Amino acid sequence: MKSLRHLIPFIKENKWKYILGILILIIIDGLQLITPRVIGFLTDDLLMGRANATTLYKYMAIILGIAAGVAIGRFSWRMLIIGSSRHLEAWLRQKLFVHLETLPTDFFNTHKTGDLMA
Repeated sequence: MKSLRHLIPFIKENKWKYILGILILIIIDGLQLITPRVIGFLTDDLLMGRANATTLYKYMAIILGIAAGVAIGRFSWRMLIIGSSRHLEAWLRQKLFVHLETLPTDFFNTHKTGDLMA
């Protein structure tokens, strides 16, 4: 837990990206549950003989709308969450590099380059 304290400034700076990304993820998961229900209603209408061309187009538009919403939402949460993780990676590398620059040159004589890179 002590090693995670270095992440606190980054998390505070980007907390809204993570919160929004998780919220969009939950909404998208809920939206994906609607499509089987719509297909069930369509099947019921077809079996009962209540379906006509207009009804089929309506259900098709609903399913395509849900699919478009899911695609946009999935892109959004991935950009927010995964994009922030890539930003975290660069932030940590920069922080490590700044720390390595502050070390005395004797440190680099006593430690192997491979160990430092790992």
